[in-house]
Amino acid sequence: MMRFCFLIFLPFVIVGCNFSTPAELRNLNPVTITIMQGDQPVENVHVLLVNKKPQNSLYSCGGVTDIKGHTKIQTTLREYVRDGVPAGNYSAILRQKIVFPDDLKSLEEEISLPESERKKRQDKRIAFEEQNRVIPKILESSATSPVELIVEEKKGTELTIDISKYR
Repeated sequence: MMRFCFLIFLPFVIVGCNFSTPAELRNLNPVTITIMQGDQPVENVHVLLVNKKPQNSLYSCGGVTDIKGHTKIQTTLREYVRDGVPAGNYSAILRQKIVFPDDLKSLEEEISLPESERKKRQDKRIAFEEQNRVIPKILESSATSPVELIVEEKKGTELTIDISKYR
């Protein structure tokens, strides 16, 4: 009797589990991206894939590179996060976090500084950012990034981006 009950409810359990994942996240394809600067891997680069069809932008796809410059791209839709990317055409954009020294960090009391002092601090921040920029500006926006990626159904995709080619 116990086996009989199990066999009756098994299809409902399998189907029920399938419906708990949004449709956009059911057919994802593995995507691995490596960021290099010449022959050196670049760590802590935020990689974002932007779908070229705006109507397909319900989800976001991205990852952060490890010490070897690798990231496995994940897709996020609301509270759901899954490995892989839906099939489609994407622009790849790269971002990095620049850590400013204490004297250039934005301070709350900066608001009370005279306009000329605020401008000097802002100019110093911009200069510091430019000197410490690893990712070329052209790769920071989907409007300007020449890096495109086609993700096909049921195929794994690997892409290596050498950022030194975009200086």
